[in-house]
Amino acid sequence: MPHVAVLAAVTMSIFGALLGVLLGYRLAAGSNVIPATAADAHPAAMVIGFLVPVGMAFIEWVLDPASLGRRASVLGWVQIALPFLGGMMAMIGLLASITPLVTLGLPFEVIGLVILVVRLRGPLMAGANLAADGTARYGAVALVFLIVNITILVYLVVNFFSQNLPPPINVLLALDHSIFIGVMTNCILAVIAMFRRPVSAMIGHVVFFGLNLGLIGFLAGLLMESTVLKQVSTPVLGIAILVAVAVNVMSLGEAEEARA
Repeated sequence: MPHVAVLAAVTMSIFGALLGVLLGYRLAAGSNVIPATAADAHPAAMVIGFLVPVGMAFIEWVLDPASLGRRASVLGWVQIALPFLGGMMAMIGLLASITPLVTLGLPFEVIGLVILVVRLRGPLMAGANLAADGTARYGAVALVFLIVNITILVYLVVNFFSQNLPPPINVLLALDHSIFIGVMTNCILAVIAMFRRPVSAMIGHVVFFGLNLGLIGFLAGLLMESTVLKQVSTPVLGIAILVAVAVNVMSLGEAEEARA
């Protein structure tokens, strides 16, 4: 399943990259080689079409490492095919200014997410113990943030994009942070932990809780437009990520020397 999800994501990234190159050419040369709507279609392809399948791939890898060597089920294929189609609809709908097509893709994203939760309900329950040091809790929290991300996406499309209204910048920022940090950073740290030497449980707790509590506060600050919440949460979030980078760089290096 992780391989299937990454294959879908890489396919979408090709379309996103093509749109990005053509959009750059339009801006640099003043050419109408592609409509100005590509400025919306490009991030839609990369965030919705690329990051959602990649997030699903990493969440499954972290929660169920054996899935890397197990044949993907039919339900698993459907789980990835639906958000892939939803991402294509969002990209094409925004590029061609066909708003109903963007809205039509939302159920595909939601159903794919529901299938993911149902398929991983066993490993998800095992990772629900957030106090237990290990990688499973990162996958469980990443799945929660993926649910938050899709919920915000549905809210934005239904209330703003479908009505051709400019979306609030704070909600757009919450959408980005929920997927980039809530899903991808959690999963990347978990995957790195699979290949580095173990570190102390205390450091693990500092990174995990600092990252996720800081992000929760920051997202709440964005959605509630609370400057105080953002000011308090940002240092917690940032310091946790910096600690993670420093610890992982050192422990990965030592693991490589041990293998050598």
